[in-house]
Amino acid sequence: YNVTASLLFHISDANKDGILTLAEIDNNFRGYDVNNDGSISRYEYTSYVDQHSPQLHAFSHGLYDIYDVDN
Repeated sequence: YNVTASLLFHISDANKDGILTLAEIDNNFRGYDVNNDGSISRYEYTSYVDQHSPQLHAFSHGLYDIYDVDN
C-alpha cells in the first residue's frame, strides 16, 4: 500500500515540488468526478483506476469500501 500511495502522490503533485496544493487536489478530484456532481461514486472511482492502472482493480474496490464517507 505504501508504494501505491507514493505513486498516487507523485502523480497528483503536478509541479513535482513534493507538496500537494489545494489546486492539485481539486484537479485530481475533477478527474474522478466525471458527472461533476461534487461526489465520486464507486463507478467513477473504479472506472478511473481501471483506465489508468487496471492491475489495481480489486484494490480500488477495497479502498472505496474503506474511504466511502456517505455510505
